[in-house]
Amino acid sequence: MKRREIIKWAAVTPAAGAIVGSLIPFQSVFAAPSVTSEPKRDLIKELGLRTFINAAGTYTTMTASLMDEEVMEAIIASSQEFIMLNEVQDKVGAKIAKIVHSEAAMVTAGAFCLDPGHGRNTYRNGPGKG
Repeated sequence: MKRREIIKWAAVTPAAGAIVGSLIPFQSVFAAPSVTSEPKRDLIKELGLRTFINAAGTYTTMTASLMDEEVMEAIIASSQEFIMLNEVQDKVGAKIAKIVHSEAAMVTAGAFCLDPGHGRNTYRNGPGKG
């Protein structure tokens, strides 16, 4: 092979490689994997839950599914680290007690309180009723 032929082939090789490369789909071993976004799960549909327009007011069983943006941000932020839930409950209780000027406070999943003056159950009987 003469030097001219080698130079001629060397000049044509990149163009031939580009043509062949564009015809054959090929992913390099070192290339980043292609990102395909999976559709977001729709848990409401997936579980077959009903949605509704709430005209009844604030009732835990009906409206506890709605959360303020601030609450969602707190949930997302706290879900990024391992933390002891007992410690969270103690610290949050202390903070709430300080805010409401109380000896102690505790966050619970229920809605129950006592009439401070009479020790009556105001949730079941209404304020001031025995």
